[in-house]
Amino acid sequence: MNKSRVLNLVSLGLNALSVVLVAVGVVFNVFGFFTENAFGDTGAASFLFFTILSNTFLGITALMMIPYQFYYEFKKENKLPLWLLILHYTAVVSVMVTFLVTLVYLMPVAASNGDDPVTLIAGVYFLVHVLVPLLAAINFCLCMVEPTLKFRWTPLGVIPLVAYAIFYMLNVELKFAPVQGTDGVIYYDWYSMFGDGSDVVRILLVVVIMIAVTYVIAFLLWLLNLISRHFFKGYDDDEGEEIELEEAVDEEQQKQKTVTDAIIMEDKVIGHVGDGTNMEPINKKEIVKRDDGYEEVTETYTTNTGTIHVITKKVKSDPEPSQVKSTTTQIKPVKKTTTTIPATRPNNKYKDGARTYHISKHFPSGKWQVKLANGEKAIKLFDTQLEAINHAKGLVKSQGGSIRVHSLQGRIRKH
Repeated sequence: MNKSRVLNLVSLGLNALSVVLVAVGVVFNVFGFFTENAFGDTGAASFLFFTILSNTFLGITALMMIPYQFYYEFKKENKLPLWLLILHYTAVVSVMVTFLVTLVYLMPVAASNGDDPVTLIAGVYFLVHVLVPLLAAINFCLCMVEPTLKFRWTPLGVIPLVAYAIFYMLNVELKFAPVQGTDGVIYYDWYSMFGDGSDVVRILLVVVIMIAVTYVIAFLLWLLNLISRHFFKGYDDDEGEEIELEEAVDEEQQKQKTVTDAIIMEDKVIGHVGDGTNMEPINKKEIVKRDDGYEEVTETYTTNTGTIHVITKKVKSDPEPSQVKSTTTQIKPVKKTTTTIPATRPNNKYKDGARTYHISKHFPSGKWQVKLANGEKAIKLFDTQLEAINHAKGLVKSQGGSIRVHSLQGRIRKH
């Protein structure tokens, strides 16, 4: 099993565990099992707290990822969409905010009020305040290395906190969602952040600080994920499979070389049908015998796209000269007896030489791509490197050119 499937399997297990822990934590909070909360409200009122909302958000996104990860294990193809990874990323940021706020703010506040701060990380609160956030962060940073999460997506990590901050500020001012404490007192600022709500500057300052801290968390999670991607560079490249693939390709090339025993001397594009030079489809071969036991074969042919190629190659001569009927063989007649062939096509993109097809990993999809050297988009995507190589060989055979294969370690093989 290669590294990518190992990482996917670990992530799958952590996601499944997170879903179970979130379900237990939320249900126990809603029904008041094994909780020692300072607030007496349970039931639907539990969802007024950021802890429950962030854990629920994480559980939902983790549950949505599981089918894609199962598919990867059985079909060996990563279909996880980028939008779902981004959504899960924002959920991980949210639960990490819960984790840090509990440790650096709520526990000290509880201690200053004479309450036991340990109750915030004991019982079921240990699940939603500590265990679920840590498991989610480990899973995201170490295992979710594909598809790639770009830096430009990091600001999205603060959206849940901003949305909750807007709701919380409106509730403090408008008092439409009360929470009743065990002492019977109604609270609208249950996190004791805004005082009596009259100090607008304090409210805005707290919100700005919380957003800044949340973005720092989002950035650090992205950075750790980036480090993991570099550490596991080539993680979806099984070394044994790569060596076996290289040997198979080399063996196939050797067979082709044995059959043709030809050396390519030159391959160039000389024109295009219908480009204004009155060129017509051409398909002919000229053979000139050499003194070194080889024949110099010049083939002029038209591809299915209308490009006219001239390829010159050196081929080992037939040991029985009598079998060679003519030094010039006309394979397909042309419509005109004379054809003017320009040395180069003025507007031809590949006038300086044949095309070069590059085969490399297409990281957004996890597949292998065939791409022209000067092309911006992939010609076609394939599940395996060998399929991409075979497709490129077909293009070279019909249109001319060469192949460059890029391994995930940066090595380039010429085909």
